[in-house]
Amino acid sequence: MLSKPADAATGKAEVIDHPVTKSLEKIDWTALAGDGISEPVGDGWKMIVRIGGKTAIAIRESPARQVWMGLDTRRIANLPEFVILWSNIFDWVGEGGEEFVARTTGDLESGWTPAEPLPPGLKSGWWPRIYRRADGAMLAVNAPDVVVPPPAPGDWKTKLAELARRYRQSNGMMNLTTPLILVAMGLLLVAAITWRGGLKKLKESRQVKHGQDAGVTV
Repeated sequence: MLSKPADAATGKAEVIDHPVTKSLEKIDWTALAGDGISEPVGDGWKMIVRIGGKTAIAIRESPARQVWMGLDTRRIANLPEFVILWSNIFDWVGEGGEEFVARTTGDLESGWTPAEPLPPGLKSGWWPRIYRRADGAMLAVNAPDVVVPPPAPGDWKTKLAELARRYRQSNGMMNLTTPLILVAMGLLLVAAITWRGGLKKLKESRQVKHGQDAGVTV
């Protein structure tokens, strides 16, 4: 909230540690107060910058996050602190909305309580749950991911063949692959020979028949 600065103020500047006043050590608050200070109007304001006994900047979080700016900051408009100040204000006000935060199991800061009872003997944060804080913040605690390492590379084909060999030996079995291949090749050879001989005989039979037919007169 911006206000029109009123009467100038002189005196010592008192700055409260707060996200809005972060990294503003180089600002000459007394010089800004020389242009006038307008103190906040309404209830619920908390002072974070006071100059000469007058509240120059104040905050409140109800009904929503608000910042009262009672100073004219145009004097520092060409300085980095001008950008820092207003960035701090917008960042703090913007964080007042609903936010979903999660983390893995572990120790929590004091003030976090589980939304539902924990198993006996467990501290807050060491069991997956929704945890709440007095200011209304909520935190989801999840179980950590279980990382399964990939299997080590190996010659699985050789190992599988070795297991098969041991199984055959223990059960009195022998590998019939090679003998069966040899038998199959022999049968193919016999079939080829038989097939060629059969064709030759069939050809000769047809030639004889054709000669007989040619010698017949009608």
